[in-house]
Amino acid sequence: MIKTIAISIIILSIFFSWLYAFIIVLGLRKKKCNITLPHYPEVSIFIPLRNIDDGLEENITSVFNLDYPCYDIHFAVDTMEDPCIDTLVRVRSRFPHIRSYVIAAGHSVTGNPKINKLAQMERTSDAALFWVIDSDVRVSPNSLKNLVAEYVYNDSKMTFSPIRCMGAKTFGSVMEMCYVNFFLSGSVLAAWKLLRKRIVVGKSLLIERDTLEKFGGFAYFSDVLSEDYWLGETFAQSGFNVRCADVWVDNIKETSTIKAYIDRMTRWAKLRFNLNRQVYLSEILLNPVALAILFLPALKSCAATVAVAAIIMRIAAEYTVFFSLNKKDARRIPLVLCIAPAVIMKDLLLLIVYFAPFFSRSVVWRGGSIKIGRHTLIGFNAENLLYDGA
Repeated sequence: MIKTIAISIIILSIFFSWLYAFIIVLGLRKKKCNITLPHYPEVSIFIPLRNIDDGLEENITSVFNLDYPCYDIHFAVDTMEDPCIDTLVRVRSRFPHIRSYVIAAGHSVTGNPKINKLAQMERTSDAALFWVIDSDVRVSPNSLKNLVAEYVYNDSKMTFSPIRCMGAKTFGSVMEMCYVNFFLSGSVLAAWKLLRKRIVVGKSLLIERDTLEKFGGFAYFSDVLSEDYWLGETFAQSGFNVRCADVWVDNIKETSTIKAYIDRMTRWAKLRFNLNRQVYLSEILLNPVALAILFLPALKSCAATVAVAAIIMRIAAEYTVFFSLNKKDARRIPLVLCIAPAVIMKDLLLLIVYFAPFFSRSVVWRGGSIKIGRHTLIGFNAENLLYDGA
């Protein structure tokens, strides 16, 4: 009986894996590149920066090369001594015809540092629309025009872009690429398409200024760690139109280490756990490799067969997603060969990380330890940066 239940759960997990792959492939519908708008609202692009991300110069250059007639770009750093400043100066000098600004926002010790930067950039802009982009994101020339089309034609007050991770050059970055492309993008697209749940990830968000100001601007979200989730949730629950556009952006991860992957997955696991524990507990069903390992004692004589089958089916699903999303990377044979072992290692590490939120609610952030409260609420003690009020 236990053996039958274990096999059934693993089969269900394999089904979910292929469902994710199917949803991601369907999500790659092409937008017309020659779209024409009846009018072009002015857009301010907000890019928070800290240190030098992989491919930073190319990422920033892609924003200066947008096919859109009226936009400006705002960069926010902690200080003007940040290592990324030289890159900013170099890229901005090549595009003097595009208005761009750099502000030193300082580092907030009482709230979300990203929101601190966004709130200060908001005050320096007069545009009707804000496009928030992370510094590790690279966009295509028609991205902004297609996002604005959602605003113009569908009255979208917030438009979210799906993410594909590209450019992996280390084993750690291959694991991260597989995680982002399969689990993260798959989960978000499944929430949108199957559950009608408006989940957003803050790598690329187009936001109407007037609607944001009804809540008091970006500063309204300064007390939570998961600012992107709460931006989408607040807009949707308030009855404002939130849409997922068919406009993919590229998340460039080239040199991530295995340790960096584990640290990031641990931090994200703790955030998801404190956002919705019921949903988090069900995430284990999306990992057939981990389930096969957990159920080894119950599977007995067929343990090896079931485990190998689960691993093969999972790897096949992830290869399907890889070849659909990463057509440029698919030409790199060493990377293609690394995916199979990276998927196995990724899923085994995710099994370990899965239990982290049950033992700790603290995450290391900007050199300090922050305790995550209910709904990812944050707070700081002046002495040790710990929040004990949850």
